[in-house]
Amino acid sequence: EDDEFYELQPADYFNLVSNRIAEQSKALKTRKMREAELAAQRAKITKAVMRVRFPDGYILEADFHPSETVRSLVDLLLKVIARPDLPFYLYTVPPKKRIADTSQDFYTVGFVPGANVLFSYDLPEGSGLNTDGVNSGPYLREEIR
Repeated sequence: EDDEFYELQPADYFNLVSNRIAEQSKALKTRKMREAELAAQRAKITKAVMRVRFPDGYILEADFHPSETVRSLVDLLLKVIARPDLPFYLYTVPPKKRIADTSQDFYTVGFVPGANVLFSYDLPEGSGLNTDGVNSGPYLREEIR
């Protein structure tokens, strides 16, 4: 075959130079420019799809606005779980990371455009509730399942 294909043409050189300039301009941004780009990216995303997986296999899916806080998800769960009187927590895996700060918005926590979180009751070891069948379910109210 002809080796002419491998020779650098003027158009190829122009593309290489323009790509390099574009890469360098990315690195040379002020904090305000980066924050403005981040705000523009945030404005494009209009919903965060949250899936809560329960130990009995049920999955609850809900849509939230990315600027809503994790507390709004907790409030929804309090309305649909079978035992809202018991303490519970949400976590992500892997590795297991408990979601402790419910005042952060979904975007800040990293749950945009969506996330899978897991549900667990927060029962102390040796409490009588563990043998009460709480951990075996059902976790959702009958009308929700």
